[in-house]
Amino acid sequence: MENPRSVIVKKVLSRGPLSINSLMTVLRSEFAEEFSDVSKNKIKKVYLKNLKNFGHVKPLVNRPEAILADTLAESAAAEDLADSKADESQAVAGKKKKGKKATKVKLTVAEVDNNWSWALNPNLMDKYTNMTVEEARTPTSVIIDAINSEKLKSKDFWTGKTSTPHDWKAALKDKNMKTSL
Repeated sequence: MENPRSVIVKKVLSRGPLSINSLMTVLRSEFAEEFSDVSKNKIKKVYLKNLKNFGHVKPLVNRPEAILADTLAESAAAEDLADSKADESQAVAGKKKKGKKATKVKLTVAEVDNNWSWALNPNLMDKYTNMTVEEARTPTSVIIDAINSEKLKSKDFWTGKTSTPHDWKAALKDKNMKTSL
């Protein structure tokens, strides 16, 4: 069963990609009662990680360092090509090549938080954009209980307890309730 907090996170991400810091700001300002005791670390390591594993959200890189990393990769490829040509000449001469150190771009935690954004899967965009906040706050167990209670009423007809048929989907739609998750 899905946690209402996860649904709220997806509802907020349906507006567009957000960094973790801006996501936390929106969640704490608009949904204070649900997210007042939730840390940024828990949002990252629990909710976003689980939603990513289920394929509901995906991380996006929107940092200028990505361009720098691509440039470093291109220059490293050029160096490797030059090294391979030098290796061929050293192999002929019988010399061994010394290993070289890799160049890394180091980012601080704040830079990672601000430069990675999270986006909702495009397949789920319509569902969560059109969802009301009240629907997002409704726990899944309440929806399932309502569906099961209406289904039991329709089973009564088939077991002979009542003489009138009961359409559980129509009954839930009349009450403006969900008929499925």
